[in-house]
Amino acid sequence: MDLTFNIIFVPGTVRYLRLAVLSLLKFSSYRYRLISNGLAAEESALLKSFCGSSDRLEFQAYPTKTTLAHGTLLSLLERRERGDFFCFMDSDIFASAPFAAELESLVSACDIFSSCSHLGLDPDALIGLDGRCLEAPNGMALATTFFCVYRREAIGRVIARAGVGFERYTSREHFPDQVAEELRRVGLPLDAEYDTGKLLSVLAQSHGLRLRYEPLAGLTHIGGIGKYIMKHSRAAAWKQRVGRWLGRPYVLSDEKLEPKAPAPLKAILSGRASGADTHSESWRAARRAKLLRRHVAFFFTAYFRALFDNAPEPVLAIRDSVLTLRITTLCNVIRQMFQEHDWKLAA
Repeated sequence: MDLTFNIIFVPGTVRYLRLAVLSLLKFSSYRYRLISNGLAAEESALLKSFCGSSDRLEFQAYPTKTTLAHGTLLSLLERRERGDFFCFMDSDIFASAPFAAELESLVSACDIFSSCSHLGLDPDALIGLDGRCLEAPNGMALATTFFCVYRREAIGRVIARAGVGFERYTSREHFPDQVAEELRRVGLPLDAEYDTGKLLSVLAQSHGLRLRYEPLAGLTHIGGIGKYIMKHSRAAAWKQRVGRWLGRPYVLSDEKLEPKAPAPLKAILSGRASGADTHSESWRAARRAKLLRRHVAFFFTAYFRALFDNAPEPVLAIRDSVLTLRITTLCNVIRQMFQEHDWKLAA
């Protein structure tokens, strides 16, 4: 298949996440379009220069000084696509083995294929309308926000007929009348927030498109790292300098992943109020998923800084043997890519 994947880079990520692109080039023959989304001039120039290192890389910058919302930029990219497929993936997805044969076999049997859940999360348990969710509350399948292959002609028809795109929809006022009616018909709320591409997933199925999600063995997605590097870059850099001075590395521990109930919920979670079983289990699961996403991103941010900036290497101290294996395996992939390409990453 002739596929070109759009990969969006937000501020603070280019220096580190070039490693992910290098791994994709190593284990596939696809082309990759690297998008500058609100990057400052220096970082945008670094991304453009990096694209010159391979004829399978293409640089594209949008003329904005601010960072566009992910869904907004995806809609703009979809309109410009001229190939048979519209493809995108997050910038923190790493390849560790060839994945094209498995991907193309799955894509050939559907209209929308998605993959690459967050590293620490179980995709089978994710029900809702958030970005990581794969099943809507009414049981309909949802595509992810971080790795998708769409048949362009098919999804283009849905977008044109429904009048919606990949954007996040946060209010019933955003829905065209026919979309609101369709949501009522399939039993989904109008007052909920539909994350990037989720509304489009629902409408695609109403128009007869086939959706499928499967993990790809050769790809690993950290999840959320762009958000946390961008959001916390200054604070994290300051903490890293202090940590280096004190010799204290970042530690990913079980304590960091344990949800701590806010005051209004303490009585419920301790069993001193009615409905304890109903509220505590669902609250803890949702809160732990957010903590896991955040702290895994913090861990790998620290790991990148250890490689690139000689900062203290983070410490992994959790009891979950499966997650430990996933994290250490990806660390080995990242370190290998860094060692293979350190001459390209000197900037």
